[in-house]
Amino acid sequence: MAPGPPRRILLVAIGEAGHAFPIIAIGRELRARGHDVAIHTWFRWQEHIEDADIEFFRAPKFEVAPDERVPNVHEAAALAADELAGVVQMWRPDVIVGDVLTLSASLAAEICDVPYVTFVPHFWHATSADDVPFGSGWSPSNTAIGRSVFRFMHRFERKGLEFGRDELNETRREVGLEAIDRVHGAISRELVLVGTLPQLEPQRDWPANLKVVGPVMWEPPAQSVTVPPGHDPLVVVAPSTAQDLDHTMLGAAVTGLRDRPVRVMAAKNGREPARELKPGTNTTIVDWAPYSQIFPPADVVICHGGHGTVMRALTSGAAVVICPASGDQYENAARVRWAGVGVAVPHRFISSKNIAAAVDKVLADESYSRKALALAAWNADQESHGRGGAAVAADAIEAHAAVQAQ
Repeated sequence: MAPGPPRRILLVAIGEAGHAFPIIAIGRELRARGHDVAIHTWFRWQEHIEDADIEFFRAPKFEVAPDERVPNVHEAAALAADELAGVVQMWRPDVIVGDVLTLSASLAAEICDVPYVTFVPHFWHATSADDVPFGSGWSPSNTAIGRSVFRFMHRFERKGLEFGRDELNETRREVGLEAIDRVHGAISRELVLVGTLPQLEPQRDWPANLKVVGPVMWEPPAQSVTVPPGHDPLVVVAPSTAQDLDHTMLGAAVTGLRDRPVRVMAAKNGREPARELKPGTNTTIVDWAPYSQIFPPADVVICHGGHGTVMRALTSGAAVVICPASGDQYENAARVRWAGVGVAVPHRFISSKNIAAAVDKVLADESYSRKALALAAWNADQESHGRGGAAVAADAIEAHAAVQAQ
């Protein structure tokens, strides 16, 4: 049971796996502590949420298109916020925890005057002027020249942030809220939880309301799969579920590794490649594979670089080859590179030859594996002492709810 009285905690996330899974993990931890927990997300996760004795609220999926219902993104966000505010008024939570991309959560919390916590399921992105700009792919710098370059780059970033603030204010007006001056206006000013490995965050002056809790991971139950037998290094190919729909990376990896002295296990993740795969005798291809089963025995994981996949690989002790396709995958590749736990093959350079060379490089230099195993050992120690990411996040949410209730 949780210390003090049980709280009513509403967690909100979009339904993409990288955002829903950490929220479900936190919800399960809070429910195990005796709190009343509800999760507002897409229908696809309802069964798993309810199986954990957590109340489920179905989030709408608005298609932003020039039709009569949702003519623009501002009205889509406003409709989502109004719908969620109705849930909040009915369920009456003590605190709302919202995924950083779920704008409706912060708006509904403000509309209903409920304490709000932001959960960030990736690296911290709101960097200061002297820090390396998020998404730049650059490494941190402690030199005066480096900081001056970063400040120059942040001048351009600031314009984009101000544009985003103006767009947010349009949505705020739609739901009856006043405009705000600050950028990153949907992020809580009360408490922000960042679910990542602290070793991959550069040293910086953290905001007082922010806490890096460690990786927060969950995956749906799945049938077990058999890892290919043998003693050669195991390379797992784990494509994104949302990027590279033609499976360019998967095809290049299977072809490039077919003659290498490795065992290859590749997952199609529920969709067929645009071109027929040509695996070697060293390759096993499956439709779907639970990462919690196939990453721990892996020596190398090839992936597009989604944050959840990278965290699962590193906490399993596997080095990574990232083939970033879009979004924060390029940032994740940069963090992996400067932390020395893997290498990157940018999407435009994906080929069977380049992926095979990247795998050869990682396997030939044991420092990649050694550093990944060190991260895995650190995370395992945290988990064994009740300080895993979901537990630390739950501790912070409990403490915040207690303070707000005073």
